Amino acid sequence: MVMHGQTVLARLQSAASAARHDAEVAAMAARNVTDRVDALGRERLQTLRELATTQMPELSTATAGAAMPEVVAELQQFERQRQERHAQLQAEIATTERELAAATATVVAVTAELEAAVARRDALSVEVGKRLAADAAYAALSAEATQSEVRLARDVARADELRSEAKEKLPAYEASVLFQYLWGREFGTPQYRSRGFVARMDRRLAEFIGYTAAAASYRFLSTTPKLVQLEVLRRTEEVRGMQQRIEAMEDAVEQAVGVPPAQAEVDRLAAAREKAVAVAATATQKLAALHARMREETGSRGSFHAQALERLATFLARAESSALERHARATPDPRDDQLVAALRACTEQLGRLQLEAQPLEAQANRLDAIADGLEELVARFRRADYDAGRSEFDLGHLDPMLDEARRGALPAEDLWRTLRASQRFQPPPFRHHQQRSHDVLQGIGVAMQIAGAVAQIAGGISRSRGGGFGSSSIGRSIGGGGGGGLGIGRSIGGGGGGSGFGIGRSI
Repeated sequence: MVMHGQTVLARLQSAASAARHDAEVAAMAARNVTDRVDALGRERLQTLRELATTQMPELSTATAGAAMPEVVAELQQFERQRQERHAQLQAEIATTERELAAATATVVAVTAELEAAVARRDALSVEVGKRLAADAAYAALSAEATQSEVRLARDVARADELRSEAKEKLPAYEASVLFQYLWGREFGTPQYRSRGFVARMDRRLAEFIGYTAAAASYRFLSTTPKLVQLEVLRRTEEVRGMQQRIEAMEDAVEQAVGVPPAQAEVDRLAAAREKAVAVAATATQKLAALHARMREETGSRGSFHAQALERLATFLARAESSALERHARATPDPRDDQLVAALRACTEQLGRLQLEAQPLEAQANRLDAIADGLEELVARFRRADYDAGRSEFDLGHLDPMLDEARRGALPAEDLWRTLRASQRFQPPPFRHHQQRSHDVLQGIGVAMQIAGAVAQIAGGISRSRGGGFGSSSIGRSIGGGGGGGLGIGRSIGGGGGGSGFGIGRSI
């Protein structure tokens, strides 16, 4: 099932929003339980104070009358600080959410403008294609250039084979003292001047080492690769000349129908969109960081809780509740027994709530991390231009995958890899000669050889069109995207951020 990029983006955004809602609901459930734990902790502390004051005069005068109110006040102060910090972070989160919403709205608006500009540009490109198709000279020159490019690629392959063979075999000839002796004396050539005994000995040596055949091979390996390379350069210049003539014809028609100003508008809007996407991505990252700080600082296991726990532990070490209970049972006053019963009830309920709180907190943290991952995935989707008008996905099971991602069964990174593997950009409305030629060459496996050969003389002339929304001038680059590789292509062979809004010079 083929899905449009905007449709996939909408479902990703819906899943991310639902995941964030799940995380907030889970955080609220955990917060409700931990608030009850805090309240019971204060109640237990107050009961302990009353019991200590009633039944242990020494604690009453030394501790309960002074330390206990101080401990309660400190614990209350920690809770106030936690609540203040929670409110502060919540305000920052709300502000950042508004910033993200505004940035997202800007992205949507600019993308709509960009889609309209691309549609206008593509309509002009269709007209370019029609005019060039009706030009017999253009068709003939394009066919001739493609044939020349194929022949050149084969020559390049042969030159590479010869260089490799020479590199492998020449060292053995150059390391042979006997062969180099005869070669240096130019034996077997008109330049050889020795006579008599020396000539007879040289002939015997030549017969002994098979010099005649070896010299022919050595001469071939020493000279032929260089000659072939010179021929490759000559033919490369011929191909370059043809391609320049083809490009000039294409450029003239594009100028006549008004493609350059239309492309300039696409480039302007693409730059504006890229800036807006970056602002939205920054807000997304900031929001994720704020949620993490909320968990780390104001959660029931955060820094404020740790301080309160340490202070409470210090006090309880001085007034063991078990010792107070034993003392109460030994006295006839029923008030003691009532306080002991209340203390025991608080302790048991605290234990139950703490056990209940731990999995709730873990679940809230897990869902928060899932929401962060999906929100970052939405930002990456936009940065890759996957929401472009020409972007589509071959996905028949997106909704089940999003459900798994919300549950945490499918990591966001795995979902991203699946999206990338299934994504493609629709072909442009008009294909220039370099794109058609690239398809032919790629079919016989020589496209990159052509790119490397012509790059040797064309380097630096590259005019590239990189990026998924077609942001650049008349980009002509084979084999490396973004302006590298062959400086005469029209961005053929990858790179960039995709080709969703490209003029059709990037495949």
